[in-house]
Amino acid sequence: MISFNVITPFPAMFNNILSESILLKAKQKQIAEYNIFNLFDFLDNPSERIDDYPFGGGPGMLMKSEPIFKAVDKIKSNIKCINDCRVIFPTPDGEIFNHDKAKKLSNVKNLIFICGHYKGIDQRIRDEIVTDEISIGDFVLTSGELPSMIMIDSIVRLKKRCFK
Repeated sequence: MISFNVITPFPAMFNNILSESILLKAKQKQIAEYNIFNLFDFLDNPSERIDDYPFGGGPGMLMKSEPIFKAVDKIKSNIKCINDCRVIFPTPDGEIFNHDKAKKLSNVKNLIFICGHYKGIDQRIRDEIVTDEISIGDFVLTSGELPSMIMIDSIVRLKKRCFK
């Protein structure tokens, strides 16, 4: 079974996608499991924000590192992630996602997706915990949810047992 773990401030975006078609069949046949984590649940205080100004100045906002670090730590401890775990950050400046990359990821047991927003995520997250920075194309979207869904769909589709 492959475990997809998604960190997002908008978990409801995944409800319909993951409960239809091949993605639903993969879940029903215990080929894939989907765990969606609301980033707001990892704030120390519910009135806090998940974004902040970039350290050193500059335009725009970044997602804070602390709640993301907490979320990844919790996920890794829940799935007992030791070696067979990849932390994916969808970003336009990452490695281009293609069929070969999907095949490689389909053989990993635990995938963690960090869905960025605003101008991105704190650089410390990219430096310390992200294993794969992946782009679905040379364009910018509002957030990382759609690229994560595309990658999940492509990876699950490679699990041929879904079609039997």
